[in-house]
Amino acid sequence: MNGITKGRPLLALSIISFFLSSTAVWADFPMAGGNAQRTSRVDIAGPTSTPEIRWERPLGVPGISDTQPIVDKEGNIYATASPVKAKSWKGPGAPSVVLVSFTPDGTERWRYVYRWDHTKPEFQGTWSQLSVPVIVGERVIIGHRYGVLRGLDRKTGKLCWERDLSPGLDPITSTPVADQDGSIYVHCRDIPTIMKIDGASGETIWTHHFVDNEAGHTSSPTLSADEKTLYIGRTAADISYIYAVNTDDGLFKWSWSAPTGRGHSFSWPIPVLGPTGQIYMQDEELGHLYAIRDSGHTHAEQWSLKRDGRDAPRLGAVSEIGYFGAYIHGNSNQPVVFS
Repeated sequence: MNGITKGRPLLALSIISFFLSSTAVWADFPMAGGNAQRTSRVDIAGPTSTPEIRWERPLGVPGISDTQPIVDKEGNIYATASPVKAKSWKGPGAPSVVLVSFTPDGTERWRYVYRWDHTKPEFQGTWSQLSVPVIVGERVIIGHRYGVLRGLDRKTGKLCWERDLSPGLDPITSTPVADQDGSIYVHCRDIPTIMKIDGASGETIWTHHFVDNEAGHTSSPTLSADEKTLYIGRTAADISYIYAVNTDDGLFKWSWSAPTGRGHSFSWPIPVLGPTGQIYMQDEELGHLYAIRDSGHTHAEQWSLKRDGRDAPRLGAVSEIGYFGAYIHGNSNQPVVFS
């Protein structure tokens, strides 16, 4: 600590448990949303009684932690933490971001620390954060705010490879998505491309250039159930749309824009796939929810639900019951189930 955390509490990871059995079964949750369709659904029952804090561990960084932890099949947990803005850094030495892995009982397995020179003008006033981690085989993949993608050994935290995806400092603020073949799909926020990368080696398989060729803002990507199509929300030149790319060759398939045209934002919420293949996309600005049907050769709006509100969560959830989301109505945030 020694002054670094003066006035700033250390970030901590808490595990809230509703069982204390040593034979606990863990859900495999290797990426944001739990799977490549981003449904946020697992086949393990949630709490039916008041839960308890099973353990809590500091992450060792004063600042923020605004990405969700992920869990592998053995129940090991991976969580990131980021410091305050570099401009306001008061601690001795360079600020750092961390990715920490814990066992199910809270024992630290390993810690990956990345430090940078906060005195350089290009880093002044910027956040340095990591994306939500993604587990791909024996790798854990993380994207950095300054456009660098890194692959770490899942068991040891050792750096296996890194790729600078940005010619400048364009951030990787979205979470990559992984397919069953070990490839990941990732982009930098202000660069009009998305890339398919081999998760084991970090080598590029293909790069897709968005047809609008605008800087724009782009959401995290989602894969179809057969993993043949990548869906991504995008806002560029004041137009927001869902964009589809062929995952085999990186070629453009189609794009869909809301009928009302301008005033939307699809760059923050992540597309979520329904049980029968429909694509759910909630509008960040207006809170509207759209369901788009992709039949392979054609696509069309299936339905839309427009609410008197605004905003949307970054990631919704879906089951046979319906789509679980939220929107702001007046001054309060309203959870809602769209069924």
